[in-house]
Amino acid sequence: MKPSPIFYLALSYIFGIILSNYLHLSINLILFLIFICLFFLLIRIFRGHEGISPLQPTTYNLRPTLPYLIFLLIGLLATNLSVGSLEKGVLKKFVNRGEVLVSGRITSEPAFKEKEVNFNLEVNQVKIKKTAWKTSEITRVRINNPERKLKAETGQNIKVKGNFTIPFSKSDSSFNYQEYLYRQKIQTIFDINEESLKIEGHSSLIFKMAGFARNRIREIVFKNLSGDKAGLLLGILIGDTSKISDDLKESFRKTGLTHILAVSGLNVGMLALVFLGFLKFLKVRKSSRIIWVILIITFYVFITGFQPSVVRAAIMAIIGFLGWTLGRQKDLLAAISASALLILIYDPFLVYSISFQLSFAATLAIIVLNPVLEEGIVGLPKNLKGNLTIALAAQLSVAPILIYYFNQLSLISLVANLLVVPATAPSLALGVASNVLSFISINLSAIFNWANGWFIAYMIGVTNWLANFPMASIFVDTPSKSGLMAYYFFLGGFTFLWSKKKKLVDIKNLIIVFLVFLTAFIWVQVIRSGPPDKLSVNFFDVGQADSALIQTPSGENILIDGGENEDIVQNKLALKGVSRIDLLILSHPHADHVGGLASVVKNYRIGLILDSGQPHTSSLYKKFLEAVKRKKIIYKLARKGQKFRIGSKLRLEILNPSENFISGTESDLNNNSIVVMFIYGSSKFLFPGDVENEAQRNLLDLKNELKSSVLKVPHHGSAKNNWEFLKAIRPKIAVISVGRGNSFGHPAKSTLNKLK
Repeated sequence: MKPSPIFYLALSYIFGIILSNYLHLSINLILFLIFICLFFLLIRIFRGHEGISPLQPTTYNLRPTLPYLIFLLIGLLATNLSVGSLEKGVLKKFVNRGEVLVSGRITSEPAFKEKEVNFNLEVNQVKIKKTAWKTSEITRVRINNPERKLKAETGQNIKVKGNFTIPFSKSDSSFNYQEYLYRQKIQTIFDINEESLKIEGHSSLIFKMAGFARNRIREIVFKNLSGDKAGLLLGILIGDTSKISDDLKESFRKTGLTHILAVSGLNVGMLALVFLGFLKFLKVRKSSRIIWVILIITFYVFITGFQPSVVRAAIMAIIGFLGWTLGRQKDLLAAISASALLILIYDPFLVYSISFQLSFAATLAIIVLNPVLEEGIVGLPKNLKGNLTIALAAQLSVAPILIYYFNQLSLISLVANLLVVPATAPSLALGVASNVLSFISINLSAIFNWANGWFIAYMIGVTNWLANFPMASIFVDTPSKSGLMAYYFFLGGFTFLWSKKKKLVDIKNLIIVFLVFLTAFIWVQVIRSGPPDKLSVNFFDVGQADSALIQTPSGENILIDGGENEDIVQNKLALKGVSRIDLLILSHPHADHVGGLASVVKNYRIGLILDSGQPHTSSLYKKFLEAVKRKKIIYKLARKGQKFRIGSKLRLEILNPSENFISGTESDLNNNSIVVMFIYGSSKFLFPGDVENEAQRNLLDLKNELKSSVLKVPHHGSAKNNWEFLKAIRPKIAVISVGRGNSFGHPAKSTLNKLK
């Protein structure tokens, strides 16, 4: 397919956005450069040099490149204007100013997490006492430990009291939470008083209708389906994944099927086809059908909350329908280029959205790479080949993006897509039909939902079955940005050369090449997973949380705590080549220690688990205990005086807690943490969990036994570290596991001074 000029214009604009990260040019300078380029372009147009179009990229003359240079500069300009607008924002002025009254419009569906609810709010007024400030900035609203079910939804106007704070990375310091929000044009967190939240109605009729449609879809789905079946159908219909269990989400990640959980072009296409067929059945004129379908697609964008993949698909569909109506030739590459350009002109920061990147990469590959693969691969039935090449093209395009953000590569993705994706279309069609028919007859709607249940059950069953295959997915290192660029440059060059040479490849040869690469890859992983030459103690970077791995030369692995994020700790373990954990120690059940362990228990073979056994109602701790019970792992309560031997040289001694727990302190959970001493030859490593002053004073009874080579400083280096306790340990190395910019003020200066 020969790219049209708009493809190069969109590409130039995107390069301009990305270039703004490295070139910090003033807005006046950019405007001057645009003016110069336009001046020379106009001269070229008026002269009509050799009858060549100013957009024609087929001559070596530099003047045809001017339009692309102009669009690159416009990309720079648009990004700089967005950054300038953000920097002039007023909401940052209210950080740490105490409680304020805010009014605004909700711009995203509330996301329910562990003990927290988040949504975005476009603020139109901030009021302190009798003074009010007008603005149109967006803030991330956060409700901690919500006590009642939040009924707020997208498009509603609200008034609420709360406090502005600056966002920081809560889990892994490698994930820049502040930058993530900044690229959504958000610079502040607004912690609100839940009781003060007042809903004042929808901002417009279309948002009210979209809210009604969302609630109606949820009602109809849950009327006939439940559990993961209902949750998955909601994900397919409107992108709402809040009702899908964590286990099923993990299975979809392992099999490379997460795109099914997000609304995309398939949803928009099926929606258009269903309503086109329905309107044709009603004998509506062609022109009227097109208008109605465009209105329905636009309304669907509102229902799904303006997700980039849906906006992209909607724009493409509208361009396609208008082209069809006007009798223009179909050009999918031009349509996707135009949709990307329109979206990024509206918001340049969307180029950094994972949803945007995945959506456009997959669609572009299906348009450009798939025809080349379909024509070049022989030896398969036509229908099977079509499905295979589409899946292969999509996976080749999105795999590097998934690896970059999630460090996870599904080795079974191609097979999973071939088996599961075909069931998505009928499931979506039945879901749409069921909701439309519910206005006519609830019983008729129930029949469609019942039939849909079989498709949903098939999708869930196959996904879970494939996810349990050994090596279904692996964790890999984060590739460099230059490595990603090289990959896509190679993929584009390969597509261009293969399409020119028209070479054919037998599917048998392709399978052989794939198996050779897979075998080589597995052997590399096996070699990497070998034991270290010496004792290896790894303190994982998990931000404001704790997790460490000890590996012995004889091959044993000991994991102490699991941080707060299960994806991060699994990634760390996989990159260390860990396939089995001989001993898992949970120091105490706070979220920043237990959060990542339920997933570890589910996915790793574990020999023994040591736990303090303190009663705790946290859902994360319950999830961990349920996983332990389900896997029937040996579980033991750690108590002072216990001794264990790991392999031939490593010994460990439990120094805390005692049979009678410490009580009546500010944090009994912290003070009853497992304190464990690892002894390897003449070296000692002390892991004291989050013990505070009270437990530390008790441990001083051990006197000389506390002296250690390496200390994991208790409670992220908080001020509650006893001078005599640290003096008794006298470590050569002290490690503090802490999240940069955390709100707790860790590590405390007093503790750092004591260590010095």
